[in-house]
Amino acid sequence: MQSEQEMGNGRLLTGGLYLAALLCFLLAFFTVSCQGERVVSLTGVDLVVGKTIERKAPFGPSQKTRVEREPLAAVAALQAARAAIAGAGAGLLRACVTASAGVAAVVTLFLLKARIVDEVARHEMGEMMNVTPETGYWLTALALVGGTILAARTAIVAVRSAGLPASAAQPSSGPSM
Repeated sequence: MQSEQEMGNGRLLTGGLYLAALLCFLLAFFTVSCQGERVVSLTGVDLVVGKTIERKAPFGPSQKTRVEREPLAAVAALQAARAAIAGAGAGLLRACVTASAGVAAVVTLFLLKARIVDEVARHEMGEMMNVTPETGYWLTALALVGGTILAARTAIVAVRSAGLPASAAQPSSGPSM
């Protein structure tokens, strides 16, 4: 059986991982390149709030392009924040909320990657363009997965500490005979 101090340390680590995931939104998430030349690098924050890109044209005025906000990036950040806040507290309900928010953030982050790749592929020059996930994306994913695993472990420990049988924590599949 874990002591209350060990469980508290686990909650701190869980919350810390989710806060680290949020900080990783400041790092580069994706780089879009065309025939090996970098066109743009987008941070997680750029994806959440949008970004105006100015490209210098060899002849004539520079071109401004707007990268619109990506709702999936905002949802992933909000779920990570929700998990960080819920992870700071104690108890079975908070552990379950933390774990579920972590799972939602991880799934949303992977959907974000698929969507960005799809958006670039649909671009008029999509066959020549390439999207590369960068360090910020992978560190965010790693921190979210780590926090989610710790939150799930905390929830399991809380169920065991409460003396609930494992079957009480799971819904029954039908009437028993």
